[in-house]
Amino acid sequence: MKQQLTFYKELEYFPGILDIIKAEAEQTIALYIKNVPEQINLEEFYESLSKKIGYFPYIDEDPVTAEIHTNTWMEIRYEEEKRFSAYKYSDLSHPLHTDYCYIPRNFIDLEWSCLFCKVPADIGGATVAVDPYLLLEILQARESDLYNELINIPVVFERLGSVFGANKSKIIDFDEVGPLFCWSPNRVSKTNTPEVLALCQRFNEFLERKIVGGGLTVPINLKSGEALIFQDKRYLHGRNGFYGNRFLKKNPIVKHNVESAKKLVEGLAAQG
Repeated sequence: MKQQLTFYKELEYFPGILDIIKAEAEQTIALYIKNVPEQINLEEFYESLSKKIGYFPYIDEDPVTAEIHTNTWMEIRYEEEKRFSAYKYSDLSHPLHTDYCYIPRNFIDLEWSCLFCKVPADIGGATVAVDPYLLLEILQARESDLYNELINIPVVFERLGSVFGANKSKIIDFDEVGPLFCWSPNRVSKTNTPEVLALCQRFNEFLERKIVGGGLTVPINLKSGEALIFQDKRYLHGRNGFYGNRFLKKNPIVKHNVESAKKLVEGLAAQG
């Protein structure tokens, strides 16, 4: 497949960055915003930046209780007493995934994510991702049987207790500009057939042993104030293990079907 989007681009902060971010986002899967001045209010800046791309719904679902929180950024921070309950609280490595694979796109399509750093890890903790065009090339050339299953067999993804229910999707799909991924090994539903569960295990082993283990991911060590803005369904990403009190904030961005997304978020806020 001909590459139509740039995988990754670094953007140095400058006072007019909000004026160019929409055009950059149209051409790029992941934008790395660098060297943001310390005096800037990060929450306000990244909310304004995100709104240049689309609708910015404050929405966070607790990974343990599935409780919905609105009007707040999702916090990803190390908490020792919770480190084994969810990846957002852990200091361990996080396998490659997309963030919203368990949410049906016809329910709300959380297309982009804004992830910025408040406190970096002392050691390690890089966000890692694989170029989707490279991944596709490897699968087609070297893992054709696996590839054919990934593009044809639907998988059920879910977060138990989630208000969003479950999502049934092929792991790899396509639109007019390239591959789309729906994947998280810890969101694969146990209701899938044994054959589907075996496929998911093979794909996860391929990603971790051949892609991550093969040194084919791009690491980004976010410094305080820096951010990644990325298309979630094109950006299989994970995290290296770390030491220290790493603290990031994240929120989704909606580009299409904005009015229905607003109604949904307003309804969730009213329930909360």
